[in-house]
Amino acid sequence: MLNQYAKYFGRIAAILGGAVIFLVGLGVTFFKSAFLGLLICLLAGAFVWWIVSQERKEYRGYIADMNRETGCNFTEAFGSGTTSICIDENARKLALLQHSGVKHHLFGFEEIDDWELRWTEVSRNGTLSFRDVHFAFRTTRIDMPIFKVGVSTKMNGEAWSQKLRLLMS
Repeated sequence: MLNQYAKYFGRIAAILGGAVIFLVGLGVTFFKSAFLGLLICLLAGAFVWWIVSQERKEYRGYIADMNRETGCNFTEAFGSGTTSICIDENARKLALLQHSGVKHHLFGFEEIDDWELRWTEVSRNGTLSFRDVHFAFRTTRIDMPIFKVGVSTKMNGEAWSQKLRLLMS
């Protein structure tokens, strides 16, 4: 687990380093040489893109490992932060991936009692926005009766809620 925290710290440091390089590039653009500044900005962007793509590749590797281990065919579904859900329609199973895929829990569709899409409404200057959008799943398991999985937007959550209803019926 300590190795996982070191990995997260390394990624955060890399992204912050990329942001610093980007700001330095902007400074050079405005005060010295436009070409050099733009070059630094492009390098910083490429570096941040590479970090994010490596994280995605590692996450897909966790899903492939889980598929080999369980004999299922999970495909990436939805989630946000370090928790996500993968679904195998044929095996009628759902996998809860925690810590960006390092840890997983398998559930049969019959073990999911219900789910609810929840959010917090925030109104600023007449504009309504939705924060902390997540699913709260209720299960039949004693060890994990409720778990939550974040989603990026309310609309995305509503779409996945309907897809889950169709899949689990």
